[in-house]
Amino acid sequence: MPAVWGGTPPTVTFPTTALVSRAQLALGADLSADPLTWQWADITSYVRWDLGVSLTVGRRDESSTVATGQGKLKLGNRDGRFTRRNPSGPYYGLLSKNTPIWVTVDAGSGEKTRLEMYVNEWPKRWTDKSANDSTVTVQCAGVLRRLAAGSVLKSAMRRAVLGSGPLAYWPLEEGSDATSGASGLSSGAAFSVVSGTVTWAGSTPPAGSVAAPDLTSDGRLFAPVPTSTTTTVYTIEFLAKCALAPADIPIAFRMTGGLYPYFWVYTQIDGVTASQFAGGTPYVLVDNFGYFSLITDYDGQWHHYRIVVAEVAGSVSATLWLDGVETSGLATAMTLGQISGVELNSDILGTSIAGSVIQVAIYDYEMTEDHSDAMLAYAGEMAHDRMVRLSNEEGVLFATSAATSAAMGPQTPDKFINLLRECESADGGALYEKRWGLAYKSLAEYYNQPVGLALDIGQYQLAELPDVADDDQRTRNRWTVSRTNGSESTAEEKSGEMGTGTTGPGVYDDAVTLNLETDDQLPDQANWRVHTGTVDEDRWPDLGINLAHDPDLIDTWCALPYGARTTLANPLDQMTPDDPDLIIEGHTERWNSKQWTAQLNCSPESVYEVYQVQNGADNRSRIPAGASVTDALYDDNDTSLSITSTTVRWIDTAAYPTQFPIAIIIAGERMTCTDITGTSLTQTFTVTRSVNAVVKSLPAGSQVQIWRPPAVAL
Repeated sequence: MPAVWGGTPPTVTFPTTALVSRAQLALGADLSADPLTWQWADITSYVRWDLGVSLTVGRRDESSTVATGQGKLKLGNRDGRFTRRNPSGPYYGLLSKNTPIWVTVDAGSGEKTRLEMYVNEWPKRWTDKSANDSTVTVQCAGVLRRLAAGSVLKSAMRRAVLGSGPLAYWPLEEGSDATSGASGLSSGAAFSVVSGTVTWAGSTPPAGSVAAPDLTSDGRLFAPVPTSTTTTVYTIEFLAKCALAPADIPIAFRMTGGLYPYFWVYTQIDGVTASQFAGGTPYVLVDNFGYFSLITDYDGQWHHYRIVVAEVAGSVSATLWLDGVETSGLATAMTLGQISGVELNSDILGTSIAGSVIQVAIYDYEMTEDHSDAMLAYAGEMAHDRMVRLSNEEGVLFATSAATSAAMGPQTPDKFINLLRECESADGGALYEKRWGLAYKSLAEYYNQPVGLALDIGQYQLAELPDVADDDQRTRNRWTVSRTNGSESTAEEKSGEMGTGTTGPGVYDDAVTLNLETDDQLPDQANWRVHTGTVDEDRWPDLGINLAHDPDLIDTWCALPYGARTTLANPLDQMTPDDPDLIIEGHTERWNSKQWTAQLNCSPESVYEVYQVQNGADNRSRIPAGASVTDALYDDNDTSLSITSTTVRWIDTAAYPTQFPIAIIIAGERMTCTDITGTSLTQTFTVTRSVNAVVKSLPAGSQVQIWRPPAVAL
């Protein structure tokens, strides 16, 4: 019998003793809650461990993005507990098509998590004619499976307002055929047109909204506000766009109780100093408590307004934030009444707005969140920050340790997963599944990362001879990158064995549109893509390791982060002479009580080797000279070489002694250059030959290059 946990786990020394696994289900889990709050039921004794567990995670071969993780294991179901609709089963009512499942493994050094997914299938099977032995082979998947079915998210501003819990809210994003402005809440009255003409969707909205009405033709709207539980504090929020002065934003928030029935929001209108009337009571405009001077903001652009009105000890204060900046405040002795209604284009002043008002919200508390960034749809937000914010808004578990990523353009309405993919594409990192949620590894986190798993072919640490792909799957030597609603830039590698010229494979062109903040980002984006598409190295789509054969690798394997770096020492003679240096993009893993294997999908790590100032002898601080060639034929044991450069010479040891040694490659032979003399375009190199075990003569005119020259980071 396979070893399973029941109480204290036994001592394990895999593979001498059986591998110990544990499986648990989060019965009745609230998928919007933190997994730490889930209640786990141990189902270890029901798993048919002899048949094993399998999982596939990360990028598949030939895939540019991480696919939904998949897992499978078989459960005994003799008592019907894993039949979801069996009312006699002990788990009845607690199983769903997305019940979280958690599987761990202990090979002797402690419990290691290997599978964190959701059960999406519960197929029943009977293994004998008597139907006494019933099983369920559960199919598991990562969260990407469920998120792929999501709906289109609302505008950035609407999501921000709804996330703050308003008492009343009107987005005013109606289409051109609308006749009223619906409430943005599940309950609440609509804005009705009381006079004039409202041209719905007649004004160009800010990036954070999808439509805006034009109120210029004396269009006046009114909506009642539900009764609040407080009369001591309100926050009023809206977006407004007005023409140049003189003009105003005649918005009135109708009050009940208090000293007067209106709270007004106006601009200062030139020459208006006479008394104005509200409810029959005269007030001088410049002395009115509800007045803010906003004339400097009437530039025909959208602005964000947030006003907090609060009563403390018989005194009411009002504070205005304009585009996120506190600009003015007022206070007077009075009693604050309930807000009972909102009037847009109020006729109190007898004038009409030359513009539009949208995203009107009322909160019955002091709302301190700044939504001015949402008005602009978070343009300029870094990709990983947007992923975090969106995931928090959607209640999806998300993790990242990124410190920097690409600056994004405005967030448009789209599916949640599409918005995340948009960030991933702009930055060039990887969105993947982790802990029943999502995680992101930025492009910058791939740069020059240390080796996480060092394998040695000579020590038989590969389970079988690998499949090595030398193909054109990722070859791209010309890229055109466009910016959403912006310009474009094209980059091309013209020379060399991967270029579009006569010595290359021909033209491999591609194009992509990215949601970037500015056009200035486009040239770097295009050049980076050409760099990644012209790395001339093998892919390793099926690199196998056998952890039962090499149990000393288990702890390292289980601790690897997504996108880890692995190396292969002592490559076979038919492979390239340099040790393969790879990124693990995804893997398939299988284990039972006696066996544990993994098949890795890997790609060249050199894609992510970028310049790094003064980083020692690994060439990351080396900038190659111009085109350079050998001046004569050299034997396989010559160590003094005359090299001529066409435009820019190499550095010399006398001037830059700390920059040596330098790793170079000539005609496929790697060498260590320990000394360069001469200050003209012809210089003498002192080298150590055959660093990569290649022994050969060097024809005259052989190209001299930095070995694995780094790229300029994006």
